[in-house]
Amino acid sequence: MLESAIWFQGLNSTVEKHHKAVGAGDGVVTLTTPRKINGNMGRAYAFVGDDGSSRADVVSTGDKTQEIVGVTSIDNFVAANQIQHVDFIRADCEGAEMLVLEGAARTIERDSPSMLIEVHPIQLETMFHSSGQAVLDRLHGLGYRTFVQDEGRWQECNVPFKGKKWKDYACLHAERHRDRVVKLLS
Repeated sequence: MLESAIWFQGLNSTVEKHHKAVGAGDGVVTLTTPRKINGNMGRAYAFVGDDGSSRADVVSTGDKTQEIVGVTSIDNFVAANQIQHVDFIRADCEGAEMLVLEGAARTIERDSPSMLIEVHPIQLETMFHSSGQAVLDRLHGLGYRTFVQDEGRWQECNVPFKGKKWKDYACLHAERHRDRVVKLLS
C-alpha cells in the first residue's frame, strides 16, 4: 500500500521506503494482519504480536496472515543513515507507542521534532501492559504539549481522549514550537 501511495503521489524520486518495523531496538518481530469480517485483510489493523495474538478491538474472522519483519529504532535508523535532523515523526503503531518513543529518545532529545502519534489504549493495555496515560506522561516529561482535534478544533489534551478506541495526538515541544502552540490554541 505504501508503494502504491508513493507511486500515486509521484514521490518515487523523493521517498525512500524501508521494509522494517520501528520499535525500541534492533531485531525481528511478528507482524499480524487480521482478516476483517467483510473478507478483506485489515492492513490498517496490522499489529506486532506472537502467533497467539489477536486484537480485542477489531471484529475479524479469526483468520490472519503473519510475517517476520526486521525492527529497528528511530535512533539506530537515524545514526545508520547519517540523518542530520528529524523534523517530524508519525507513529501509528497499534499499541507499540512506548516502544517507538523509547527507541527515538536520542533523536527526540536532539531535534525536538513535531510528532503525530496515534495513541491506542486498548492495544497498549492488552499487548504491551501500558496505557494511553503513560504515553502522554512520557511525552509531557520530554517537554511536549499534546493536542487533539475535536469537532474541527484543536484543544490541548493531557489525559487520554474519551470515547474513542484510538486517537491521533499532535505533539509539539513547548520550547521549540512555542509559536505553533500559541497559534494552535488561538
